[in-house]
Amino acid sequence: MRDHSLGGLRSVLGAVGGHVEALSDGAWLVSWGRLRGAHAGDEAPAAEDAAVSIVDPSTGAESFAILRSGLVAGIRELRALPVDRGAFDAAPAPLTAAFTDTDPVLRGPVAGGAPDGLTLPDRAGAVGVAVAFSRPVAAFAADTPSIEVVGGRLVASAPRIEFGKPANSHILAIAPDGPGPVTVRLVGGVPCDEGGVCTADGARLSGPGAHWSWSVRTRVGAPDRHQDVRR
Repeated sequence: MRDHSLGGLRSVLGAVGGHVEALSDGAWLVSWGRLRGAHAGDEAPAAEDAAVSIVDPSTGAESFAILRSGLVAGIRELRALPVDRGAFDAAPAPLTAAFTDTDPVLRGPVAGGAPDGLTLPDRAGAVGVAVAFSRPVAAFAADTPSIEVVGGRLVASAPRIEFGKPANSHILAIAPDGPGPVTVRLVGGVPCDEGGVCTADGARLSGPGAHWSWSVRTRVGAPDRHQDVRR
């Protein structure tokens, strides 16, 4: 304290308070009080202007300082606290999703026409439903509670990698139960450890539950008309 506030002088009596935080590298983060007791005629050392400084306790060298002369008028002391560097990182964007195609991507039994990595069982008469996520997602199972299907079931899924299509797109293979409406709904907030759709860093699917509807008017695998709704 004497080296900082009194320039190392031993001929001047004075006192200074403050607060010390030990940093991870061994340095001290010191919030200095105002020097009291020094005589008016004494030469004030330049360091007295520091309100906050980072000090190497083994050498007394100061590597950083916030000067009182730069503070807003009326503020005389500061209390500095160390903050983890990660606290300044931008918060990751939430994981959301939307259905991108009003028509089924694949209709009826598929023989060699499915995207790479996606197998649609011929017997299921499955159709492909395109969905795009806002961030890359980890692989999820067909029984994930994040995807609800009424009038059918999810039998498979795979990334959709096609020119001109949104990033992080997937195709959901939906097998209709028979003629009639099929509705696919995304469910947010399902924990990752319960099979929910999540990113690799553990962000859950969030946002309002988008849904996609389509009607099988004749027989499964050969629909003649359909109606789609996206929200």
